[in-house]
Amino acid sequence: MENQQQNYERIQAVNSFVATDASHSPGPELNGRRLVGYSWCQYLGLFTSHFATKVFTMPHVTRVNSVNLGWGLGAILSTLMIAGIMSQTSAADKAGTKPEKLLRHVVLYKFKSEATPAQIQEVVDAFSALPSKINSIVGFERGTNVSEENKSEGLTHCFVVTFRDTAGRATYLKHPAHDEYVKVVKDRREKVVVFDYWTEG
Repeated sequence: MENQQQNYERIQAVNSFVATDASHSPGPELNGRRLVGYSWCQYLGLFTSHFATKVFTMPHVTRVNSVNLGWGLGAILSTLMIAGIMSQTSAADKAGTKPEKLLRHVVLYKFKSEATPAQIQEVVDAFSALPSKINSIVGFERGTNVSEENKSEGLTHCFVVTFRDTAGRATYLKHPAHDEYVKVVKDRREKVVVFDYWTEG
């Protein structure tokens, strides 16, 4: 009976806490003392009990019973929240250990010495426009060589096109937009290297 009375007094403190501006208060008070040191599960039980006392507007003994109901509901809600967090964490871990394999299509160019900067830029712009024209492209990057090892053999521009599967690559290679791009670049490149690979993590 003593424990029930203590629980009821805690609920009275929470009632007062909720009725005031709780967002700017460090916590409810009980007999002039701040209720600190509670876990979030305990606070959840207190606040659930608060709502239970609002529902059960019966004599004092019944309200004390509603306190026990509130603690029970708080425990159930806490368990469900923890289970949800663990489920999301487990799913994230699985996703992190099994990354999706993707197909990279790497194209390297060395342009002819007579190709002007404007002509080279036209090639870059034409290649960069392909992702907006071919749906099977799921990723695209480009850049120029900045290596200090002097092993690029004159290759200056790199383009990386990403597909989900070989069917996506086949769609890209046979697409009219790709054919139009080849017409732009074919007479301006001196050397081309193509390297495809599957990502492995």
